Amino acid sequence: SSTATTLLEHCLRDLKWRRETIVMFGSRYRAPRLTAWYADSGCSYRYSGTDRTGERWTECLADTCALITQRLRHPFNFMLASRYRSGSDYVGWHSDNERDMGARPVIASLSLGASRVFRVRPRSGGSSKGLLLRHGSLLVMWGDSQSLFKHSVPRTAQPVGERVNLTYRYVSR
Repeated sequence: SSTATTLLEHCLRDLKWRRETIVMFGSRYRAPRLTAWYADSGCSYRYSGTDRTGERWTECLADTCALITQRLRHPFNFMLASRYRSGSDYVGWHSDNERDMGARPVIASLSLGASRVFRVRPRSGGSSKGLLLRHGSLLVMWGDSQSLFKHSVPRTAQPVGERVNLTYRYVSR
């Protein structure tokens, strides 16, 4: 849609992208994608051992958050933007189960730009299922999804353009 395309252009042009250093299993490494954080005033989110305070919402991001809040009838006050520059940028298997979001968080994930496969598998192991997330699609994870499953966006050898993913969440601190 033209609204999704306008939002993608805004994100690529105006967000404060950075390549973070992440701690996983006691080791530090550079994240295989770019990230940006936006939130209500004073709202921070603890992830990978580091507190992140979001930048002030841009008008476009605030409008998108309000629309998603209205459609889902659930409040959101923090947004993580991930920028996948090519098929070699990815996010590994994880659950969004940080304490700041409560036991059963609702996460609204808006995909913009190139289509990528989103994979889900049980936390206990086993095979995964893939879902192709297209430009403008909204994936909602809720209930016990974070306690029962892990998800990822794996690398791909296919030639793909840039993708931006906006994940809206409610943080209780």
